[in-house]
Amino acid sequence: MLHTSTHKFDRTNAIIAVAVTTATLVVYTLTKAATVSLWDCGEFIACSVILGIPHPPGTPFYIMVGRIFSLIPIFADVSARLNFLSVLCSSLAALFGYLSIVRLLRPWLGSDGTSYGKALMYLAAASGTLLLAFGRTAWTNAIETEVYGMSMLFMFAIVWLTLIYYEKRGTLAGERILVAIVYLAFLGISVHMTTFLIFPAALIVLVFKKDTPVNHWFILAAWFVVELFLVFALSSRPGELPWYLPIVIVMVIYLFYVLSFEVIPRSLLYIGVGLLISCLPLVALRRPDLAGATGAIATVSFILVLLYSLYILAGSRKGPSAKRQDRRRLMVGAAFPLAGAVMVVILLAGIKGYGAFLFITLTLAFVVAVLVWKSIELPILLAVGATSLVIVGLRLALWGTIVAAVAILLLGLLVNMPRWRTALAAVLFAVLGFSTHLFVPIRSAQHPFINENNPSQNTTALVNFLERKQYGSQGMVERMFKRRAEWSNQFGMHRRMGFWQFFDEQFGLSGPKFFLIFVIGLFGMWEIVRRGPPTGLFVLILLLVSTVGLVLYMNFADGTRINPTTGRDYLEVRDRDYFFTAGFMVYGLAIGIGAGALVQFIRDSVRKFSPGIKRLILAACLVLFGLPVYAAAGNWYYCDRSNNYVAYDYAWNLLHSADPNAAFFTGGDNDTFPLWCLQEAYGIRKDVRNVNLSLANTKWYIKQVQDYMGLNLGWTEEEIDSLMPYRLPDGRVFRLQDQVVDAIIKNNPDVPINFSITTTSSSRKFEGRPIDNKLVVSGMKHRYDPEATELRVAVDEAQSYFGDTAQFRYARMADPTFYKNEATLRVIANVANSLSMSAEGAISSGYVDEAKTFLKQALHLRPESGSAVARLASIYAGYGQLDSIRAIETTFPQADRREINLALAKAYRGLDDEARAREILNDLLTASPTWRPALDEMMRSLVKARDVDGMVALLNRWLQFNPGDHQMRQALNDLIRQLEQLSDTNRSAG
Repeated sequence: MLHTSTHKFDRTNAIIAVAVTTATLVVYTLTKAATVSLWDCGEFIACSVILGIPHPPGTPFYIMVGRIFSLIPIFADVSARLNFLSVLCSSLAALFGYLSIVRLLRPWLGSDGTSYGKALMYLAAASGTLLLAFGRTAWTNAIETEVYGMSMLFMFAIVWLTLIYYEKRGTLAGERILVAIVYLAFLGISVHMTTFLIFPAALIVLVFKKDTPVNHWFILAAWFVVELFLVFALSSRPGELPWYLPIVIVMVIYLFYVLSFEVIPRSLLYIGVGLLISCLPLVALRRPDLAGATGAIATVSFILVLLYSLYILAGSRKGPSAKRQDRRRLMVGAAFPLAGAVMVVILLAGIKGYGAFLFITLTLAFVVAVLVWKSIELPILLAVGATSLVIVGLRLALWGTIVAAVAILLLGLLVNMPRWRTALAAVLFAVLGFSTHLFVPIRSAQHPFINENNPSQNTTALVNFLERKQYGSQGMVERMFKRRAEWSNQFGMHRRMGFWQFFDEQFGLSGPKFFLIFVIGLFGMWEIVRRGPPTGLFVLILLLVSTVGLVLYMNFADGTRINPTTGRDYLEVRDRDYFFTAGFMVYGLAIGIGAGALVQFIRDSVRKFSPGIKRLILAACLVLFGLPVYAAAGNWYYCDRSNNYVAYDYAWNLLHSADPNAAFFTGGDNDTFPLWCLQEAYGIRKDVRNVNLSLANTKWYIKQVQDYMGLNLGWTEEEIDSLMPYRLPDGRVFRLQDQVVDAIIKNNPDVPINFSITTTSSSRKFEGRPIDNKLVVSGMKHRYDPEATELRVAVDEAQSYFGDTAQFRYARMADPTFYKNEATLRVIANVANSLSMSAEGAISSGYVDEAKTFLKQALHLRPESGSAVARLASIYAGYGQLDSIRAIETTFPQADRREINLALAKAYRGLDDEARAREILNDLLTASPTWRPALDEMMRSLVKARDVDGMVALLNRWLQFNPGDHQMRQALNDLIRQLEQLSDTNRSAG
C-alpha cells in the first residue's frame, strides 16, 4: 500500500542553495568564452544552428536545445549564446550538487537539532558545491559550447532524485521519482553517454526493497568493484598485474564493510588483520629488497585467512534463529577472502578477453542474485537492467527491453507481483527518453550540410552511429580488452591522457598540497559510507565508475603500443580530462563532505576542553571551508576565456586565405570544426569547400564530398563503397584520403586546389607522388599549380593578405592576458609559421622589407620563437643595423635573448669588430655552455683569426659541459694532432 509523505520546507537551505548557484553562475558568465573555441565546440555550434548531425552518437537533445538557444538574442555573437547554455546548465548542476550534499549530511549533521550542526551541514555543502563547480575540468567545460555541462546537469539532478527516492521508497511520490530518474537517465544519453554513468550506481538504490539489510548493499557494491577488477585482469598482459592486487581491493572493501557496524565481531576483526598482513607486498614497492620476505608472509597469511573464513562459513549456519542477522553479517564478512581468492585465480590463470569477461560477469551476477534475492524488487530490476543494456549494444538493449516488458507484464497479470506497474512505466519512460535519438535518422535523411556518418543511409549505419563507431565496427566495451597503453600511464601522469595528472591540478592545489585535500575527500567518502551505507555506497560506486571505470572504458592510448595493422603507435591528440568531469565533480563534493566530517570529528574530540579553547579550535577549523577560494584563485587564469578569440580568428584567416570556390584540404579537428562554425553559423566564405582529410578515409564522407560540396569525384556510390586502401610498389600505403585528393584534382580542372598550411607533406600527394614542388605558398595555404617546378612563395599575394586586417587577423591572438593551452599554442604557431614561411620566400626574392614585416608579425604571435628572432636579427646583422637588433629585445621582451646576442655578434663580425663579437659570444657560452650556435660562431671567429690555441681552449671548455659531443671531441683531437705535426715539422726544419 503506497502512502504519501511530507517534508518541511527549509528556508535557510533554499537561500544558501540560490546563493551558491548564483555565485557559480556569475563566475562562469564572467569567464565564459567570448566566441567559438577549439575542438568540438565549432562542430556543436554549427550543428545547433543548422540542426546538423555531429560526430557519433549525435547528441540529439543537446543539438535541439542548442538550436533554441542560438535563436535567443541574449548575446550578439551566436557562439556566445551557446556558450551560455553550458554556463546555465553547469550552474544548475552545481545547484543539484549542493542539494545532494545536504541530503547526504542531514541525517547525520542536521539531525541533532542544534544550530551548530545545521551550520556545519550548510558550510560543508556550500564548500563541496563550489569545489565541484570550480574544479578546472568542470569549469572549462562550463564556459564553452560542449555537452558536458548539460550532461552534468542531468547527472546531478539524478543524484539528487535518487537520494530523495531512497527517503521516499514505498510512497506514491517515490514511485514517480523512480520513473523520473529512469526517464532523465535515458534522455541524458542523447546529450552524452557520460550521463549514464549514474545508472550503475543508482541501480543499487532503485532495485532494493525498503527493508534491505546492510550486508546486501555491500554485496551488490562489492560486485561492481569486482567487475572493475575483471577488466583489469582480463585485459592486462601476463605478469603485468601483481598477484596481491585483488587482495588489496578486497581489503579496502572489507574495511568499509566492517566499520559500518557499531560493534565489530571478533571473527571479522581477525579476518581484517589477516587481510591487512596479506597486503604486505605493498611495502616492497618502496623497498624492493623486502619483496621475497613480504611475499612469503602475505601468502601464508592469506591462506590462513582463507581457511578461517571457510571454517566460519561452515559453522555459521548453526545457532539460534534470533541471531540470524548476525550470522548473515558474519557470512558476508567471511566471503570476502573467498572473493579475493577467486580474483587471484582469475588473474594468475591467464584468462583474457571480452568473451571471458561476459561469462564470468554472468556467473557472478547469478551468484549475487542468489545471495540478495529476497531484497530485490524483481520487476524494477528487469526494467532498469534490460534497458541499461543500451550501454553495451543497441540491438541487445532493444530485445532485452521487449523481453523485460513482456516478463513484467506477465508478473503483474499472473502473479500480481508488487510494483509491476511502476516497472512497466519505467520501461516506457526509458524508451521515451531514448526516443529523442529518432532526431538523428530523421534529420540525417534531410541531408544537412554537416551530416557525420550519414546515419540515415541504412539500419547498420544508424546502429553503428549510435554505438559511437565512427571509424570502425568495434564497440567501446569490447575495445576495453585490448589495452592501448601501460596501466601506469593510463592512471598516472602521462601527457594528454594520464588520469592522475588531471586529478592533481583540479582544485588549485597540486603536489603535496593536493594530497592533503585528496585525503580529506577520502575521509568524506569514508564517513558517508560508514554512517549511511545505502546512500554512501551509491555515491562511492558513482565515484569509482566515473574515475576508475572510465579509465578502463575509454582505454586511452599513450603512444607506447604498436598497432599490428598499421605498424604505428598512437598518442591521444589532446588532453582527455573532460571525460573525467563527473568523477572530478563528485570528488569535489566528497572534499566538502570530508571537511564537514573532519570539523565534526574535531568538535567531538574537544568537547572536554574549556569553552574558550574549544571555540578557538573550531574557529580555526573553519579554514577548511575556504578550500574553494584556492580552487577559484588557482584556476581562474586557466579557465578564463572571456578574451580568447583564437579559434574564431584562426578560422577566419584560413577561410580568407582560400581561393574563391576552392577545394580546401584540412587535416584535423582544429582546422576544420572552427571553419564549419564560421561558414554555417556566421555565413562566412561559404564558397570554400572544406575537405577534411582525416574524414576522407571514411566512405560516408567521401560520398558527401561529391553530393554536398559539388566536387566531382568521378565515382558512383557503388564504386565508393568498393574503395580500399592499397599498397604501392615501394611499400607505401595509398590511403582513401590520397585517392580522394587524386579524384578531386583530376575531375575538377576549374576548381582551385588549396591545402591548408596545417596539412602534412605526406598528405600533399598526387598519383602517389609528393607534390610540394607543385605548390605555391600564398598566405595560409598551399595552392596546387601543375605548371610549377619548385615550391615557391607568392610574395605579392602574401603581402596583400597579411597586410589586410579584413582578411588576416592576428592582434587578438597575440594578447598575453589569457591562458594558451597546448592546442591554442599549436594553432597560433601555425599562423606564425605561415608568416615565417612567407618571410623566407620574400628574402629569397629580394623583398627584405616585406620579410621584416612578416617576421615582426610572427614575433607578435610567438615572441618566444627562436627561429623568427634569429631570422629577423640576422637580416639586421647583414646590414650592420646594431640598434635594430637591440630594439628586438625592447619590442619583444619574451624574445630569445640568445638569438639577439648571437645576431649582434654576427653584426660586429660583419663590421670586422672581432673583439667585440668574441666578448658577446664568450658571455653567451658562459650563460649557456651547451648552446651549439654560440660555439659555431665563436669557432668561425677563431678560424678567421687562425687562433689555433684559442680553438683548442674553446673545445676543451665545450667538452667540460658537453662530454658526450663526440663530433667536437674528434675535432679537438684533430687539432691537437695537427699542432703536434706542425711542431714536429718545425723541429725538423730547425
